[in-house]
Amino acid sequence: AAKRHDVDAHTSLAYCYSHGLGIDQSHELAFKHYEIAASHGNVMAQYNVGTYYFSGTGVTADFMKAAEYFTMAAQQGFPYAQVNLGNMYYNGIGMDKDIVKAKEWYSKAASINENARQLYEQVCNEIDNQENQS
Repeated sequence: AAKRHDVDAHTSLAYCYSHGLGIDQSHELAFKHYEIAASHGNVMAQYNVGTYYFSGTGVTADFMKAAEYFTMAAQQGFPYAQVNLGNMYYNGIGMDKDIVKAKEWYSKAASINENARQLYEQVCNEIDNQENQS
């Protein structure tokens, strides 16, 4: 099925490779299969490719590519990608630091993710403090 580009098969095979389930663990092969599924719009695969690029697991670390894949997943409403993208904007990792954009991404995930809600409140307070100092 993976040879026919069955997205679910690639995602499942990638998971097995990444965790060594029934097969020798290989982050490189996990990345390859996640990347194929991501190219077909699978949100979980897009998120995982982003994490692989961010951490340099199975592939050379590349923060710009991580942001690209997190953006794909975040735009589909995946809250962990939204939080990671917010963190990258907040800290200026792979892009210019932009706390307003960080706030926007945190706000998208805040209603369903406690960590995002806390980060959203933190960045709102930081923006308020900056505006009060101006």
